[in-house]
Amino acid sequence: MLNFLYENWGTILVAVIVLAIVFLAAFSMYRKHKKGQSSCGCGCSKCPSSEICHKK
Repeated sequence: MLNFLYENWGTILVAVIVLAIVFLAAFSMYRKHKKGQSSCGCGCSKCPSSEICHKK
């Protein structure tokens, strides 16, 4: 087991970093959605799909 970890530590490290970035991005989008903000970073005034995101 330790031999496997020693031989593949670089791949494991990159995978952990990528998973952390994906998790943080998804968590940020979730927090913005809970606050009622847009996930795209712009306003929804001219968005044709604004009624899907913000039901009245």
